[in-house]
Amino acid sequence: MLLKRLGYFVPLTTVSPDIIRHICDRSDLRMPPRRALSQYDQSGSKTIHQRRIRDYVGLRLMTSVDERWLERLAEQTAQTKQELPDIINVMIEELVQRRMELPGFTYLFKLARKCRASVNDGIYKRVTSALSQEVVDRLESMLHAGGNQSGWDGLKREPKQPNVREVVDFLAHIDNMLALSTGLPQLDDIAATKREQLVLEARAMDAAEMRRMKPIKRYALMALLIQGQLQKAIDDIAEIFIKTVRSLHNGAEENPVRKTTVCWQPSPSFRSTVPAIKSSCR
Repeated sequence: MLLKRLGYFVPLTTVSPDIIRHICDRSDLRMPPRRALSQYDQSGSKTIHQRRIRDYVGLRLMTSVDERWLERLAEQTAQTKQELPDIINVMIEELVQRRMELPGFTYLFKLARKCRASVNDGIYKRVTSALSQEVVDRLESMLHAGGNQSGWDGLKREPKQPNVREVVDFLAHIDNMLALSTGLPQLDDIAATKREQLVLEARAMDAAEMRRMKPIKRYALMALLIQGQLQKAIDDIAEIFIKTVRSLHNGAEENPVRKTTVCWQPSPSFRSTVPAIKSSCR
């Protein structure tokens, strides 16, 4: 019963007495003493019984071939997932589907961590190897404070109340990110879910924490966050523009008698940002 529920064998001495009592009552058996359970866990009969039970329920132990298959599965899963529990859950689901006895959690945890590190290191190396020395120097300069905050902290800026001054400042912020993104490689080959998780990790780090990272990870996360923040900022400014136009439209409907001619001249910052918005929408 425990094997069918858990997918693996456990020492009988670790099973709750209530569970053992319930099984004995349902099977019309006498409750064994604790000492008898301990002796059974150390006996050779346990191995023989486990083999027969596996045959009966249709389970099999993992072989070396299965271990290599499971490692490939973990690496494939790590291409799209960042959290270890997510990778472990995928492995467990596939093991259950293939009617294999589940290995220990420590084995699954170490395998998931190893494969995630291997996949992430591959991403970091691929991104960093595509950066020129000029781009690397630009990224490094962002981690040092220039005034009240570093360029890294300023990169995480969010739009505020959409008044005229804020829109102008935010357009300047977009111009700055466009300059920072120059020379960065295209990262479309990274799965969207994986990229989003790495961007969240980068966003949670302050400049001091980034400086303590190994260089290949630092530059890769910075490149990902710059591109992610640029895309988000373009979406934000487009939303501000839509809300502003909608507000003007609603105001005109509420005051139909009053006729107003508005002559709007786009600022240089807005004109320089439009090509980026068009490119982003393609």
